[in-house]
Amino acid sequence: MKRLLATLLLALPFASASASGLQNLPFRFEVSGGLTLQGAPPSGTWWEDQYSHKFNLISPNWGFGITGKVNSWSTWHLDYQDLGAASTHGMACSSQAQSSNIDDCAKIGMATSHWNGYQHPHGVWATWEPSYKRVFMQLGAGYYQDRFSMYIPDFQWSPNNTAPFRTFNAEVDDEHKWHASYIIGVGLHLNKHFDVVLNNRGIHEANANQCQCAFVNGTNHWPGQYESFSHSAWALSLRYAF
Repeated sequence: MKRLLATLLLALPFASASASGLQNLPFRFEVSGGLTLQGAPPSGTWWEDQYSHKFNLISPNWGFGITGKVNSWSTWHLDYQDLGAASTHGMACSSQAQSSNIDDCAKIGMATSHWNGYQHPHGVWATWEPSYKRVFMQLGAGYYQDRFSMYIPDFQWSPNNTAPFRTFNAEVDDEHKWHASYIIGVGLHLNKHFDVVLNNRGIHEANANQCQCAFVNGTNHWPGQYESFSHSAWALSLRYAF
């Protein structure tokens, strides 16, 4: 116990010096954490409402960045944000990889398959935040990457097909490209360190990237276009500025 107290006493001058150094910087460091809700697309894109489906669209988010004053009533922020992962389990036409927005497979004689999806966006956003008393707005833009994939364990072309099921992977290959995104939100200053923020970010990629589609147990490969599962992401976060 004495050794611990001695260590803490020795550390106090260094902690004080570090805090003083941070106060002299033209910006403050900040961290955040909370929950993200990613939106589901309309029926016919990766899933169909007449079949059973399950969406896991709520996930933890976290971020870090810097902030500074613009004037007496507004601030700027530059933050990295990981919006968390969403997963989906639904049914859709087997040819959905090539023809999206089909709302009824049976009407056009197509087979149905199980579609299991995964989406994980993350990126960097810059915002301007004007405030009135304790309430503030959040306006800005940024760039993000999105890891997106679809896994179909029982792919078949026709409902009358007697051939064994084939496992199909649809992995997005966009060469790690960054995509433009908006951000808009509102928040509340709790005190000089803590804020609560609710915002919406655009993460919609309509036919934006090439999809490398391949059967796991075969040699069929073809490029195709895809649409990301979610069009936007709502995030509720608690933000702390040092």
